Amino acid sequence: GTEEQMRAQASNRANAIFTSAQTRVQGLLEPLPGTAMRRWQTGVDLLSTRFEQSLARVQRWLDERYSGVGGAVLEFAESIVGKPDWVAEAYNAAELEFAEGVCDLIREISTEVNGVIATCETIIDEANTEIAEVFDGLPESLQEWAAGEQAGFAERLQGLQQEVQSTREDLNSGLAERAAESVQQVRERIHE
Repeated sequence: GTEEQMRAQASNRANAIFTSAQTRVQGLLEPLPGTAMRRWQTGVDLLSTRFEQSLARVQRWLDERYSGVGGAVLEFAESIVGKPDWVAEAYNAAELEFAEGVCDLIREISTEVNGVIATCETIIDEANTEIAEVFDGLPESLQEWAAGEQAGFAERLQGLQQEVQSTREDLNSGLAERAAESVQQVRERIHE
């Protein structure tokens, strides 16, 4: 065809490649925050339940220990001199189990998120390669124009790449913040 037809065909093909990549990437990114946060909430709820069960178990032991007249005297004495070491050990174990569970949960979610991010990056890289092939296949007389067009698409793909990175960073910081808050709440609960 004419140079004008070749330009139109190349532009249309490159635009189709970009649009397809953009649609696929955004289709993967859009549900990612909600999915990750639901996964977080489900996991932290389970960890919290286990933590509360551990505290309840210690409370039952203490209730048994302090039952009756002799127990009331023992409770008063321990309120002055402190609880037995096993109480602090049980609380510390519950806190450690919760904190380790939070770390494991964050790692699992991060692995899932990084898998989606890697897929998005692959889609962008493949689109960049395909677009380069479209413009590299044009005759020499159109290479100057093709270089400008290709640079424009490279810039658009870079914007898409930044969107992917921004999603990853937002998720990582959001999860880290939630993890820190959860562990702090557990510490406060133990202090109570």
